[in-house]
Amino acid sequence: RTQLQLSWIERQRPTPRRQAGAMCDSQNGAGVPDFWLGVASSLIGSVVLNFGINLQRFAHLKLEKLPFERRVHYTQHPIWIGGFIIFLVGNLGDAVGLSFTPQSVITPIGSVSLVSNLLFARVLLKEAIGIPTLIGVFLIVGGVVTIVTTSNTACSVETIDTLLARWRRTDFIIFTVCHFFVLALLNTYVYGVERRMRAESEGTTRCLADWQGRRLRVAYAILASMYATWTVLLIKSIGELVKETFRGNNQLLRWETYMILLGALFSAPSQLRYLNAGLRHFEALFIVPVFYAFWVFGSITVGGIYFDEFVGFKHWQYGVFAAGVVINVGGVAVLASRSLSSPVEPPLTPVHTRIAVSTTSTKDEIPQQPSAERTFFSYMPSLPWTTQRTPAVPDPGAATQRSSTSTV
Repeated sequence: RTQLQLSWIERQRPTPRRQAGAMCDSQNGAGVPDFWLGVASSLIGSVVLNFGINLQRFAHLKLEKLPFERRVHYTQHPIWIGGFIIFLVGNLGDAVGLSFTPQSVITPIGSVSLVSNLLFARVLLKEAIGIPTLIGVFLIVGGVVTIVTTSNTACSVETIDTLLARWRRTDFIIFTVCHFFVLALLNTYVYGVERRMRAESEGTTRCLADWQGRRLRVAYAILASMYATWTVLLIKSIGELVKETFRGNNQLLRWETYMILLGALFSAPSQLRYLNAGLRHFEALFIVPVFYAFWVFGSITVGGIYFDEFVGFKHWQYGVFAAGVVINVGGVAVLASRSLSSPVEPPLTPVHTRIAVSTTSTKDEIPQQPSAERTFFSYMPSLPWTTQRTPAVPDPGAATQRSSTSTV
């Protein structure tokens, strides 16, 4: 009876961590090439995923250049659909990598996506790359590498019982409550701003002041990264359960497994929703690095709390880890200080320009209709009072009358 009781107690405890620095594959009976399969999958997946993100941004720019009556929702645009499929393929590579390689090894591999993002944003989106952008990306990559070099590379064999035991731990419950609280605050803030944008400027950012635009683009990136943190944790958990199932210990008969899958199916689209909202209104050279910086920090934090990756840390490791966080935040601050020099939405349309000038001009200063107005209107965003393709030239008499009224 005593042996049975001890056996039951042992089953309720999470599986002990493996020795730090050891490869999971060699200890779990799998071949060492599986480790490099995970590394290669994550490396390729990071670049492919970033290409998909930039392709989705390219679709948003193409839609903004179409006349109002020809625009469709971005999810119906073929370029966006292609970018979304590529994005899913890239995430699949990360999922395979998380299944075969420790999370603390997979995370820094994503730094390659920041380098590839510079290339894609320049070649595909024609976005300018300045010195602040290079400095910000360099600091972010340096901070990520610094953080990861101090992380614990230990791994373990996980079952649904050990995963549930980790969910019930006090430190993880506190983290989850705090994380969900911040998520609720940011969701509420973004919802309020987007509601104002829909009411005042047809869903564009023209109604926002410069500081409000800066705050909104940071909120988009942080929200997407916070959902991505949960996506990585849940997908890694699913990968561990599937891997254990293929090794003969079936983990797919428990209903809790499908609850984890349901959570991943919620967090992944939420991550994509806010990432696309940021790419629609702001530059990819800002959204992608900031999103990645916060995602890496959140992913390592969750790994440390949930998978005990901070256990056994020495004093110097805590110091280097903190230094990496400071460097990472510094890079984000450099990118956040970039001006909103390339908004998707143009600030004025020809109709707005002519009305503004005619209300303060005389008969001899009446503006003439530009010869390339039709081309200009093909780039104009949809507004209630400018839905016509070619508006009429202002009447000179009416302009003079408005000028007299304005002078009085």
